[in-house]
Amino acid sequence: MDYLPNVFSISNLFPVKKYYLKLSKNQEETLHLLEKNTKISHSFRLSKTHKPFLGIIDGYAFKLVCPHSHFAILCCMRGQIHEDEIHVLFKLKRVPKIIMVIFLLIFSLSFISHLFRKTTDVFSSQTLGGLMLVLMLAFIVPKMLFIMSSRKCLKILTKTLKLEEEKEMQF
Repeated sequence: MDYLPNVFSISNLFPVKKYYLKLSKNQEETLHLLEKNTKISHSFRLSKTHKPFLGIIDGYAFKLVCPHSHFAILCCMRGQIHEDEIHVLFKLKRVPKIIMVIFLLIFSLSFISHLFRKTTDVFSSQTLGGLMLVLMLAFIVPKMLFIMSSRKCLKILTKTLKLEEEKEMQF
């Protein structure tokens, strides 16, 4: 069965965005700009800083958050600076993923317990209302906030590093 795509994997529930951005300067100057505009922190705890980024830079690879984004707690960006372009991957942080899985488990357990009750009305309006509320809280709202946060961080990155033409990769 390994020839089939893993469509029902739990990792497919979490949003990921990947971008390829063209460098306007050379690799060394872009790295210097990134280092100059990043407060080095290994904990990724949001703190007050005047710099646009907070995170780790290791050679030409980086892992950053934008502390000035309203939803900076949701996503982090990882990237690699190549000779003529920069690859950036936006992912949800671990805490929002855990919260989403907990919501999913709570809903699943409550739905299964509702099925085993001695009622004839399995799909009552309360069940459907609860389903919609939990699905909205657990998946739709964090994905929307992730999209807004990743767009804002991408704008800050392109403005700070003077990058050109962004191209989103679908995968």
